Amino acid sequence: MKHKFYVFAIALMVSQVVSARVEGEFGGDYYQGASGSTVWGEEAEAIPVSAPAVAPVAPVAVQEAPVALQASPVAQAPYMAPKSNQLVYAPAQGESMSTLTASSQPQEKSTVRLTPMVGSGDYVGRWSINTKNNISFGLATEFQTSSYLALELEGGYANYSLAYTSLAEPSMGYLAPRLMAHNFDQFSLGGNLKLYLSQGTFRPFVGGGLSGVYYSGMQQRMPGDYIRQYNELLGSAQAIAGADVSIAKSTAIGIRGSWMVPVIDRPMTRDAGMNAAPGFEEAGLMNASYYKLMGTVSVDL
Repeated sequence: MKHKFYVFAIALMVSQVVSARVEGEFGGDYYQGASGSTVWGEEAEAIPVSAPAVAPVAPVAVQEAPVALQASPVAQAPYMAPKSNQLVYAPAQGESMSTLTASSQPQEKSTVRLTPMVGSGDYVGRWSINTKNNISFGLATEFQTSSYLALELEGGYANYSLAYTSLAEPSMGYLAPRLMAHNFDQFSLGGNLKLYLSQGTFRPFVGGGLSGVYYSGMQQRMPGDYIRQYNELLGSAQAIAGADVSIAKSTAIGIRGSWMVPVIDRPMTRDAGMNAAPGFEEAGLMNASYYKLMGTVSVDL
């Protein structure tokens, strides 16, 4: 019992100290009852605590969110066409910028042209009635140096039939006339300079050059009616003229004429009045001029 009394006394003292401290700090303004007694008294009634005055808040109008937001119009930049030497895309994997730049450049026209030819021709003058051109082939490789000028390397082959009468000459051992009839081959290789007179679908041209002409299978009548076979090489000047017509991007067909005149290493000949002396007939043939008329097909490489 004594112990309980002692605890109660201590609790009473503590409550008095706390009550005095609270009253000193707040002065009883907020926690004062209606009868003037403190709120900590046992007889005090329930004291309503007045809430601090709150200023009325004006209603705020809430704006509804727009259904769809409209983006402000943006002025479009004017379209600028890329220049021919500019790339319009990035290089793909495995490609270099130099490769793309080269591909964007316009391709230049080919400067090399290959021209196969086929046709016929004949000698001019008195030998025209004694010879017949069986076939003539040709192949020209043209190197275009400008729009109107080109260099050409030309090779050709021709086969001829020849028939004539070798006269008698008793002082030289030719006791009677003799019929000479055989075929011979003609090979040529040379260069030309060509001038194109116009450009476009139809292209006429003229030109000229120099060719080496090799005769194979020639014959010579010797005294005693012995026949010698031999070959001869000489140089001939050439004049050419023709035209071609484009039928595709890199293909053209045309016609070409050439005139050949022997000018270098002409074989020695001898005349017997109005005719060639016996044994010199075919030398006179090789000194004569001849022409060729060829059909052509040109292909740009």
